[in-house]
Amino acid sequence: MAVDFQNHFWGDKQNGFDVLYQNLKFGSSAVKELSELLRSRAFLEEYNNNFLTKLSRKANGPQLGTFQPIWQMLKTSTEKLSSVHLETLQRLNQLIKEINKYCDEHHRKQKQIKSEETSTIDAINELKETVTALNKAKEFYYSKTVEIDRLRKENASQKDIEKAESRANKACKC
Repeated sequence: MAVDFQNHFWGDKQNGFDVLYQNLKFGSSAVKELSELLRSRAFLEEYNNNFLTKLSRKANGPQLGTFQPIWQMLKTSTEKLSSVHLETLQRLNQLIKEINKYCDEHHRKQKQIKSEETSTIDAINELKETVTALNKAKEFYYSKTVEIDRLRKENASQKDIEKAESRANKACKC
């Protein structure tokens, strides 16, 4: 399903590009935070693996006796759990490498887009400034027409009404 951004992206206040650009801009820091989180997780997995490996070595109880099957089961389960942590550690390290590659690519792409889209950013800023100026002019014109109506209701002198009308006409021409 194709999305037509021309009709759905810009919105009422033309903030679509800003939202997209801000997401691109803060994407690098988000990727770095994710990488740090995965490094912390990898550290914990490595610690668990090492601890369980040492524990499985200690689980060499007496080879004879009533607890011998339990000692063997504890050793086997601890070794399996240790290997699961080791496998998780290896996958996390692989994922961290891929995320670091993505971060580098993202940073290069961000620089490229920043240089390529300066004209778009400038045009959007000009549009926003124009909209702001238009809204101020509307407010000013509206206040002058309200002033004219107020003067007419108060039966003010014709000279005062004409001055107010002249200010409203000047506000309209700005």
